Amino acid sequence: MSVTVIDEDILKEIYEASRISEKVEIKRRQDKITQRDLVKLLDMPLTGYAKYIKNKEVPTVTILRNMFSFVSLNIDEYLSEEYKNVLNIRSSLNKELSFVHGRIRELKASLDSYTKMIDGIVEQLNRCDNYFEVDLELPMDVNYSFSGKGSWVSNKFPLRKGIYKFQVTHENKTAQFLGDLYNADTECKTKSIYGRNEIIEIKQSGYYVLNIYQSPADWIVNITNSFPMIEEF
Repeated sequence: MSVTVIDEDILKEIYEASRISEKVEIKRRQDKITQRDLVKLLDMPLTGYAKYIKNKEVPTVTILRNMFSFVSLNIDEYLSEEYKNVLNIRSSLNKELSFVHGRIRELKASLDSYTKMIDGIVEQLNRCDNYFEVDLELPMDVNYSFSGKGSWVSNKFPLRKGIYKFQVTHENKTAQFLGDLYNADTECKTKSIYGRNEIIEIKQSGYYVLNIYQSPADWIVNITNSFPMIEEF
């Protein structure tokens, strides 16, 4: 088998497993060969020899073959099918592990993003749930009437805690009527309105906004008390 087709990962494994750099340095000292003369024998640059001996850099296939020859070893022993299979498996596992680490980093980034989003939602829910009602002069009896054409957003209007009936009137019986009721202070959605009639419980006294985002051309919304108020003491 030609050594020139060795995979870089396998080449590194052979270089480290054989400890060839240590063996080359021991033989050089035993034979009293200078580094300058040795690099000529191994066909390598003088600056590269120090890196190879200190295992800071992996030599090329040609230089590695020369290093093996210098210490009278056969590099092909490290290229047996069994050994190559081990190295290939290890190389494959390293690549898969690197991929897994990459996916873990991606998932962690996604998790951090979702965590921030959830924290934002929780913060908004806490803001909505912990809203303190202001001292407002609110009417006990309610009879509001809003009318419009198509999409529309109302001005703020006051509502006490209680149960209200939202009655929608429009001529087009097949058209959809969709809207949302928001607390004007917290900007929290209280209820979505679908169709013609909705019974809505207002849990926080305050000012509200009606946002109609899908409707027939002409419509009317009447808001009235549905049940008597119960004051809490």
